[in-house]
Parts: sequence; C-alpha cells; structure tokens
Amino acid sequence: MKRLAGALLCFLLFPAAAGGAFTMEEAVSLALAQHPRVRDFRQRTEAQERRVESGKAPFWPEIEATYSYQRRENTLDFELRNASTFTAEASYNLFRGFSDRNALGAARSTLAASRFEQRAVEADVVLGAKQAYIELLRAGKNLEAAKESVELLTRQRRDAKRSTRRVSPRRTNTSRSRWRWPPSARSCCGPKAP
Repeated sequence: MKRLAGALLCFLLFPAAAGGAFTMEEAVSLALAQHPRVRDFRQRTEAQERRVESGKAPFWPEIEATYSYQRRENTLDFELRNASTFTAEASYNLFRGFSDRNALGAARSTLAASRFEQRAVEADVVLGAKQAYIELLRAGKNLEAAKESVELLTRQRRDAKRSTRRVSPRRTNTSRSRWRWPPSARSCCGPKAP
C-alpha cells in the first residue's frame, strides 16, 4: 500500500513526466492495472476457471481410435504378408459414484471464493488509491495554505517594522521616558487627554 501511495504521489507531484495531471479515476485504474496483489488474485481466479473447465471433462464422451500396420518377411501358409488393424472405441460416463460431480462442485465453489477474494482485493486497492489521492490533494492544499501564511506573516512583519519606526518613544524633561499614543490612535483607544 505504501508503494502505491508513493507511486501515486510521484505521478501527481510531477505531472510533466506523466504527461499531465491525474484524475482520481485514472489513478484508480492505474492502481488496479499495476498492483501486484490484484495481478496475483486475477491469476489465481483464471487458474481456478481452468480447473473448473477440466473438471467438466469426465462428463464428455470419450472416443479412442488406434491403427496398427504390420509387414512380415517370412510368412506361413495362412498368414498375410501385410496386415493392418483399426480399432475405434467410444465411451460415456454414466455413473462413477458422484465423485466427478462432487469434484466439479468443489471446483466451482473454489472458483466463487476466488472471485470473491479478487473483488475484495480490488476494493482494498481502490480504497487505498482514493485515500492516497485525497491525501495528496490535502497535502497540496496545506502547502498552499502554508505559503499564504508565510506571505501574510512576512507582510505583517514588514508593516510592524514600519509602524514602529513611525511611533517612537518621546523623552520628557524629567529624564523618564514615556511612550505616547500616536495622534491617530488617541481618539479610538488611547488615554483621554486631561
């Protein structure tokens, strides 16, 4: 799952290398096509489908044909010099004690379980791909918000430096320093004049 998230992160962070930005559907389809667990379960399901097909073989009729040819140099009075034999045999499974039917039923049940496992793995991979995509989008938005915060703090710092230059403490004759409100701020929040 970490590999999938890392690959998805690389594709989304470097869209020029991938040929453009990904949508969530493209990310999910890429994950389903490339994830090793999905491939593994697809191959298991295909192998089980082949087992079911081979389990049907005992129910089909069997036909056997053989041909043999003999040529003899020394023959007796009643034997032929050239002899050939052709044999054809057909058989059909009528009853084998339900062993073939039970084996086919077991193969079909295993196929159903294999398909269910495949769908479960695919759902897990889709969920992981969507979560990774959403986390990547969230990280991008957090990065944008952090950049905006840095710009805002930089502007506030610059403004604070400017305002401290304008408002400087004034000295009185009594050698005590006393800070005074600037004239614009006295009217709204400063001390009232006596």
